[in-house]
Amino acid sequence: SSSPSPTAGISHDLATLIYTSGSSGLPKGVMVTHGQLLAGAQIVSRYLGITADDRILAALPLSFDAGLNQLTSALHRGAACVMLKFTFAREVVAALADEQITGLAGVPTLWGLLTQDAAGLERARTCGARSRSPRASSTWNAPMTTRSTGVTRAARTSTW
Repeated sequence: SSSPSPTAGISHDLATLIYTSGSSGLPKGVMVTHGQLLAGAQIVSRYLGITADDRILAALPLSFDAGLNQLTSALHRGAACVMLKFTFAREVVAALADEQITGLAGVPTLWGLLTQDAAGLERARTCGARSRSPRASSTWNAPMTTRSTGVTRAARTSTW
C-alpha cells in the first residue's frame, strides 16, 4: 500500500488568521484554511474575469482579506500583482498609469481619496459594508465596477 502524499491534507490546514474590523458586526479573528484561500481565489478571479493579461494594483494591506485576495486571485490566474505602499492618493493614481493597471480593489476610504480621473482602469472592486462615496462614484471612470465582501464572510464556520 502506498502512503498518502505529505500535502494530501493541506487544504484543511490553517493558512492564516485574518482579523476583521467588525464592519458588519463584532470584530473577530477568522481562521482561513489553504482550501478556503484557494476557493476564494478561484471564485473571485472567475467572478471578476481576471486573466493572465491583467495587472492588479494591490493597494490594500495583505493583512486585510480583500488585500490578500488580490494577491491570491492574481496568482491563481497568472496575472501580475503590483504591490503598492502609498501615503497619498496621487501615488495610487500615478501607479495606475505607470504600471498600466487593469484592476484595483478598494475600500470606501480609498475610493473617497481617488476622486481624480483614473482613465484606463478596466475594473474596480469595492470591498466592505459600504460602497464608494457619491463624489468618488461620480468621478471614477471604470466601466465595470463590482461590490463584494471578503473571504472572512465566506469562512464564517471558522470564526470565534
